[in-house]
Amino acid sequence: MRTIIVDSLPQNVAPSKKDLPAMPFLQMATATVDEVGCSMKLCKVPGSNDFYSIACYYGPPRVQLRVPIYHPGEPCTECRPGTKCIEKMKISALKSFADRVNSQRK
Repeated sequence: MRTIIVDSLPQNVAPSKKDLPAMPFLQMATATVDEVGCSMKLCKVPGSNDFYSIACYYGPPRVQLRVPIYHPGEPCTECRPGTKCIEKMKISALKSFADRVNSQRK
């Protein structure tokens, strides 16, 4: 595995046609997506290495070409109604879930 450390994230990331292979990642990274569902299955292959297959689906809105996937700003300053910041991760989630996660670290 490779880790890349950057001092700052690029601003105004707007996908173009050359980014089509990265669309699954871009859909996950889009600031406005608020639905996600993932599944994992252990695949056993006789005479070979077993492996896990993981698939995730992300809810609307869909990534659009030439439309930025997020805009620069401070984390958790624009949480939508009904959501709250998960402080440790600096992401927003449904208020009831965020409250549960935030209370676990106290």
